Amino acid sequence: AALPGRLAVRLMRLTLAILFALGFMLIDLPLTLYAYVWDMLVDSMDPGGFSPLLAWHEFLHAGGRLGVGVVMALVAGRIESRISKRVTTRKRGDA
Repeated sequence: AALPGRLAVRLMRLTLAILFALGFMLIDLPLTLYAYVWDMLVDSMDPGGFSPLLAWHEFLHAGGRLGVGVVMALVAGRIESRISKRVTTRKRGDA
């Protein structure tokens, strides 16, 4: 089966996806580790309290990472299409 799009388009989308994934991972990993430590502290000090960090952690555990991944893929596709349109417009203007 053939992949959609030209090779340059696929490489640009792959590059954007990798950059977004690495950026998200650099934010998610430390926050997740911090949330585990914070959860132990909150459970011992204030068991009924609310913490935005723990709410975010629960969101990610309940499938939020998949949602964030889908949103990042859509944004990467949108950015790539805008870049491709600009490149195509410039090439037509030069000809």
